[in-house]
Amino acid sequence: MYNMLDMPAGVVSTGTVRREDDEALMDDTQWATDGNILLKWMRSAAANSVGLPVGVQVVAMRWEEEKCLGLMNAIEAMAKAQKK
Repeated sequence: MYNMLDMPAGVVSTGTVRREDDEALMDDTQWATDGNILLKWMRSAAANSVGLPVGVQVVAMRWEEEKCLGLMNAIEAMAKAQKK
């Protein structure tokens, strides 16, 4: 959608959902919904997603492609460093 608006955008893969992430999602002390219907729906939709890819979408203003690419590069470097 952002590309249709002539805004530079891209997605960076940052890894996959781990079992610990999935367990934390279901733990009300770590990820409380406080009765919020939207948060409950999000929790339900994301449950049992171990192994699925996780990514970050980066968007910049028009004519700022270098900022978008620079941020994508930084996110990718941080994701790789955490895997080590």
